Amino acid sequence: MIKIPLKVIDAAGLHARPASILAAAAGKYSSKLEIEHNGKRSNLKSIIGILALGITVDSEIAICADGEDAVSALTSMVELIKENSIAR
Repeated sequence: MIKIPLKVIDAAGLHARPASILAAAAGKYSSKLEIEHNGKRSNLKSIIGILALGITVDSEIAICADGEDAVSALTSMVELIKENSIAR
């Protein structure tokens, strides 16, 4: 599993709008994609799963990928997160 750490910069944290953007983008990949926060992991393809982590501004998160297209999926997801000013 490949993991990239990030820090949330969106003042509202990881709320419904960015969660839906991430889940939609993650759904395009066959790899297992997860988001990690405070030792808990959730499926990045699930809006509910992302929201359940209760991620707030300045939170440390990690995007994790495992599978056939893990490298391209992880690269794409991190770019999307940064482009949408969700985390850095």
